[in-house]
Amino acid sequence: MIQVDADQTLIELETDKAVVAIPSPSAGRVMDLKVAEGDTVDVGAVIAVLEETGSRYFSS
Repeated sequence: MIQVDADQTLIELETDKAVVAIPSPSAGRVMDLKVAEGDTVDVGAVIAVLEETGSRYFSS
């Protein structure tokens, strides 16, 4: 599991025209990556599951 801070770059998405850094919406842990590097994904697809710090399931 990967620890992330709020606003830390979580992923970089690449399109035909640009590479865009997507920040983590909150601090926590990446619990599951749904896609691998280089995969093509549809708009709106879930690409990762983040467990927020402070959730009742989070323990550091």
